[in-house]
Amino acid sequence: MTRVVMVVVYGKDSESALNSARKVVYEKFGISDEFNYYVDFARDDPLGLIHKSRWGPIEPVLQVSNDRFPTDDKRGLKMVNSAIGKNRKAFKKGMTNLRHLIGNYTNDELFDEVVPKFNREIGGMYPFQFRDYCRELSGYFPGPSSYLFDFRGYAIPNPRRLQCIMNDFESDPHCWRAFEGSDVDYDPWNLQKLWVVPFRALY
Repeated sequence: MTRVVMVVVYGKDSESALNSARKVVYEKFGISDEFNYYVDFARDDPLGLIHKSRWGPIEPVLQVSNDRFPTDDKRGLKMVNSAIGKNRKAFKKGMTNLRHLIGNYTNDELFDEVVPKFNREIGGMYPFQFRDYCRELSGYFPGPSSYLFDFRGYAIPNPRRLQCIMNDFESDPHCWRAFEGSDVDYDPWNLQKLWVVPFRALY
């Protein structure tokens, strides 16, 4: 299956943002079992990997309008908000599945991942899927529930986490905790613009 995922990065211009996003994707996601490969929309596409006929025209990099660097072009902001909307939809679907599992299996069956009665599924779902859905819904890993990622390669699960990246870190103590221990050389006062870079992902 394929879909478009987006990476939000800081940079002085679109070229540096594109390079930063590529680095995040190929260094962080390259070791992930969730996705097989990524293709950004700035490269030539001789193998037809991007499927432009399916996705339509997609800008390879767009500035995201925020408090520090507002811009009249709202396409980047629209793109990240669209990704958060897809995250919400995937989250609700995952929660429906979790509630089904919790409602139909005992704690021991979910823990042991075994159903005593002939190991049959209930409603097309097995106990071993419980941990898979919990992992996906945590919002920190690449996977079917994540459409938007930050400059470290971590999923951006919800609007609050997105606001931490878009605007002043000092406005919410939660923002500092969210990015504490980052292995990325990032200074929240570096006054660089925010950009979004889309990739086509196969998983």
